[in-house]
Amino acid sequence: MNRRQFLSLTGAGLGSAAFLPIGCGPSTPQPDGLTLDEYLRSDATDLAQMIHSGRISPVEAVQLAITQIEKHNGAVNAVVDFHPEAALERAAGMKPEMAALWGVPTLLKDLVSYPGMKFTRGSRLFADAMGNEEMNPYVQRIHESGLIVLGKTNTPEFGLLGTGESLQLGPCRNPWNLERTAGGSSSGAGAALASRMVPLAQGSDGGGSIRIPAAMCGVFGLKPTRGRFPDQETPQRGLDISIRGFLSRSVRDTAITLAATERRGINDGARYPTVGMVQPDPNKMREKGENGKLKIALSFGGSRNHQPSDAVRAGVIKVADTLIELGHTVLEVPFEDTPYSIPMLDEFLILWASGASGVVDLTREMHGDKAALEDYLEPWTLQLDELFRSYDNPGKQLEDVIKSLRKSGNATSLWMEDWDAWLTPVCSDIAPPIGYMAPTLDYDTQFERTTMFAAFTPIHNVAGTPAMSIPAGFHEGLPQAAQLSAGLGKEDTLLLLAYQLEDALNWNEPLPDLIKPPTAA
Repeated sequence: MNRRQFLSLTGAGLGSAAFLPIGCGPSTPQPDGLTLDEYLRSDATDLAQMIHSGRISPVEAVQLAITQIEKHNGAVNAVVDFHPEAALERAAGMKPEMAALWGVPTLLKDLVSYPGMKFTRGSRLFADAMGNEEMNPYVQRIHESGLIVLGKTNTPEFGLLGTGESLQLGPCRNPWNLERTAGGSSSGAGAALASRMVPLAQGSDGGGSIRIPAAMCGVFGLKPTRGRFPDQETPQRGLDISIRGFLSRSVRDTAITLAATERRGINDGARYPTVGMVQPDPNKMREKGENGKLKIALSFGGSRNHQPSDAVRAGVIKVADTLIELGHTVLEVPFEDTPYSIPMLDEFLILWASGASGVVDLTREMHGDKAALEDYLEPWTLQLDELFRSYDNPGKQLEDVIKSLRKSGNATSLWMEDWDAWLTPVCSDIAPPIGYMAPTLDYDTQFERTTMFAAFTPIHNVAGTPAMSIPAGFHEGLPQAAQLSAGLGKEDTLLLLAYQLEDALNWNEPLPDLIKPPTAA
């Protein structure tokens, strides 16, 4: 059974189901086993199909993931809290009817709580913290989908940087080049996928934190529409900019996890129509544009008109050319005619700084007003706090910033109504060296590097619009990527486009040298 055939089994009724049914349970077991090379090439949907057919068991699937983690995590540092015994115990006790992703191994970002696992948020402040005993609604849906959580993945302190190099967890390295960053803040998720530890991994995105590591590691990452999921435990900064999601190696894996975890209808608090299980369907694409052909804007200048490197530009052009070959209309739009021309980057940083300031207040509550903050918090966090407190009236400043960002977000959403999708870079460059955005840099250097590197992603957190990172090839051994975004609630449009690009660009053909089996080296 190929991938497309399996998708046809999982399409009906996903929007309203408490979990995703695959069929009527497993057939007579056919224990062919699974070779390591097959595991490296399999996505979550492949594994689920093999489990449901009886070819492999959940225990065997989890054991393969454990083997990959034990083999490569020492070099990559993607997984920072590992629970193989608990995962095997859950796998052994799973019942056949337990949902579409029954028995598939996964990992959670260490910015989300999970019972029995550490919850450091990438910070020395919470070095010994453990997850809550009860799952929040979003994590509960992950659990109900049948996924088996093996552990937690690396993240920068409180997700405040585009690289995973926290003093608490250590640097997360890019499997394509161990001297390069895996991006952030879902650093370990991207690295775990690129090194084939698991087929999909949970992340979150408050300024590009799903899309950036996806771009750096050559995998697929979708930031859904604001409000798509049940209430989250992360405190809001006055404007809801962060949202959960999954990084994956295939479009269909992202589609099935979105369908499994999204709000389902008005009674579930949904703000937009349910996405459901999106499949590659020409009829659905024809509903999106005339004869299935979309009108797509293309631009290269990000916030402050930061321009991408030649390597990034080449990747974006490759995606644009592919979209044209697929029959879509791609029109380049000058910087001054795009929402990137709206000055919002400084305001976005103030919003981030308010979050860092809240962490400083919490640290003083936990350890006293005379606590040495540098013993618990990183220089970048403290620098953001200093920025926020430098205003005469920080609270009033934050109110003004939020009002302005909402206005900018509304303007962005309105502009996007004239287009079916918008194609841009994800970041200004391919993966930079470890240390380039380290949390110990001085403020001016960090500000310049971070705002230039991540000049293309925060706009969609401000607007709440869905956006995804698309693999676009390689430059000197490092992944290239492009960003596609759409209007509010239009994840289905993006997923339909992603299916087309996935087929046209052969995303998953190469493997990092780090993990190639000896016969494939």
